[in-house]
Amino acid sequence: VAVEECARSGFVRHLQIDYVDGSGKLTPVEINATVVQSEGLLEILTICQDIRDRKHLEEQLRQAQKMEAIGILAGGIAHDFNNILAAIIGYAELAKRSLPPEADSASADLQQVLRAGLRAKELVKKILTFSRKGEEERGLISPKPIV
Repeated sequence: VAVEECARSGFVRHLQIDYVDGSGKLTPVEINATVVQSEGLLEILTICQDIRDRKHLEEQLRQAQKMEAIGILAGGIAHDFNNILAAIIGYAELAKRSLPPEADSASADLQQVLRAGLRAKELVKKILTFSRKGEEERGLISPKPIV
C-alpha cells in the first residue's frame, strides 16, 4: 500500500510501520520515500529511521500525563471528602459535648466516630500531598486580621 501511494503521489512522508527482520524481531521505523527517475526507470529512494527511542519516550510521556490526571482527580475528590469529614467530626464533637455525664456508652460510640474521622482526615491529607506537584508551604499566621 505504501509503495502504491509513493508511486501515485511521488512521495511518502513520516509513515510509521513495524519492520520485521529476518529473525522475526520487530523494530518500529519511520519511512520517508521519494520517487526518482534513473536511466528511464522509476525508482523509490527510501530512508528508514529506527524510532524505538522516540516510541519509548512517547509512552513515558503518556504515562506521566495519566499520573498527572490521576493526581488532579485524587486532589478534587480528597478536597470534597475533606469537607464532608469536617462536618462529621464537628457534629460528633458537638454531640459528645452535649451528652449528659451518665451517657458513657453514647460517649464511647461518639469517641469511635471521632477517631475514625480523624484517621480518614489523615488519609485525605496523604492523598492531597500526593496530588500536589510541589511542596506545600507552611508558616505561622495571625488569625487577628481574619477574625
